[in-house]
Amino acid sequence: MKIFMITQKDGPNISLAKIADAFLRKGHEITIYAPFYAENVLKFFNKKIPRFPIGDLTESVVLGCDLLFASSTSVMFLGERNILSVKRPIIMHNYLVNGAVSGGG
Repeated sequence: MKIFMITQKDGPNISLAKIADAFLRKGHEITIYAPFYAENVLKFFNKKIPRFPIGDLTESVVLGCDLLFASSTSVMFLGERNILSVKRPIIMHNYLVNGAVSGGG
């Protein structure tokens, strides 16, 4: 399966990186699209995973994947890119186990 991950920064990326590693172990193809495109923000991710700035994510690019997997705090970037209406499954990951409702999750 071809999976696009929409990252965040700091805490969310720690858990997203572990999820990305699990997807890789299962043989899935992962590509990262990062709203915060800097090495210190993306340092938790396997260096073999291709990464692009969020500005490169367009509707036509999304049609090339099977699944979007994103931090729940990144939903605003999907809306800004007009991605929420694309006919692809979107899984929003809330890295905080606090019982609170998370916008977008």
